[in-house]
Amino acid sequence: MSYRLKDIRIDNDLTQKEIADKLHVSRSTYSGWENEGDNIPLYQFNNFCELFNLSLDYVAKLIDRRENITNKTKKDLDFKLIGKRLEIMRKEAKLKQKQMAEIMGVSQATYVNYKKGSTPIQTEILKTVSIHFDISLDWLVGKSKKKSINK
Repeated sequence: MSYRLKDIRIDNDLTQKEIADKLHVSRSTYSGWENEGDNIPLYQFNNFCELFNLSLDYVAKLIDRRENITNKTKKDLDFKLIGKRLEIMRKEAKLKQKQMAEIMGVSQATYVNYKKGSTPIQTEILKTVSIHFDISLDWLVGKSKKKSINK
């Protein structure tokens, strides 16, 4: 899946090494994320967005308008909150856990672990859910009260 990591880095006149240093990773690790050869962990994706005060939705290319983070006090990810919000979406869609797991491309047991917040969800999986349900990534992680991407 596509992200705006490179465009944002270039717009800010930064090198891959400078971003990598800010994220406390090697340049090659960051390069893998930027070139989409490797999946960026959700907490690092969140850290990247925090660096530039941008919404996850914008950086994940779910919206075209550049948005600042709406809830600047919510910096850390709460995986239990993410799990609760996944359950809200599942129940609103009247889906069984197995159906939700299929949408996410994971086993039902993995979905249950995401739901409980005991396993950190992968960025790509959360983006898939966001697109499927037209739900804001920022809402899913507790950074925005706006639930829908397009409203």
